Amino acid sequence: MMISEYHNPVANDLAAINNLLRELNTSAPELTMERFQTICAAPQMHLFVAREGDKIIGMATLEIGETMMGTQGYVHDVVVSSDYRGKGIGKMLVEALIAKGRELGCKHVDLTSNPKRDTGAFYSSLGFIKRETDCYRKELAER
Repeated sequence: MMISEYHNPVANDLAAINNLLRELNTSAPELTMERFQTICAAPQMHLFVAREGDKIIGMATLEIGETMMGTQGYVHDVVVSSDYRGKGIGKMLVEALIAKGRELGCKHVDLTSNPKRDTGAFYSSLGFIKRETDCYRKELAER
């Protein structure tokens, strides 16, 4: 099993990424090749994948943002295929994101997690601290 930053989108990998996104969120929209290529080419986006041989079995994304307060990282889409969970792959993926954030000079790395998921102990074990903040969203596009 290998963790690496992903740069060159191909059709077989797109199918695997879409399968993982559906495991993360059953209502996730289908990721198109065009969007996949855009994300992989965006300098602020860093997609890491876990592979077993040629098969993508996990993924996680780090988004880098420049703000008045400094360089910050935001974790997105951490998911490991259900067949491979409990083997430390998620931990390795998040550790790769943290290392990338450090390399890029991030002041900190943030994430949000659905409260229905039991992820508190997982993220705490990686040094994340639950913050007492409110998270707001305004929808800009019709669904």
